[in-house]
Amino acid sequence: MLRLIDTRDTKPMNFLVDSSAEFQPGQMAQMKVIGNTIVCGLSDGTSPYGIIDDINVSCQNCSTVKSGRVTVWFRAALFETDQFDTTKLYRKEMILYCDEYGRFTTKSGISRPPVATVVRAPNEEKPNLELEWI
Repeated sequence: MLRLIDTRDTKPMNFLVDSSAEFQPGQMAQMKVIGNTIVCGLSDGTSPYGIIDDINVSCQNCSTVKSGRVTVWFRAALFETDQFDTTKLYRKEMILYCDEYGRFTTKSGISRPPVATVVRAPNEEKPNLELEWI
């Protein structure tokens, strides 16, 4: 799930999709080269490019199956998502990284650049994570 809170007048971009990748809105995208073509798929945490705003799972009605493209938000904006590592603790203003499954996490690493900060941590009343993409 991805909810746009404040896009600050930015627009997303559309990229050719890695048809073998499965992803949900709110996960992070990464650019890849397949053959001689640059495509966009699910990030493994090493080079996250933006936040995916499409769905690509095993179904015939998915938006990316029909268009062959994926929509990605990549400029500073506020979002809400359920695509985060639920085993980690989140507090306001914590730095977020991308894990190997394309989800937000507080776990840093040598090959994981910071991608966002926590605006509102998930809680019982509001279980999703609010973040600011940086």
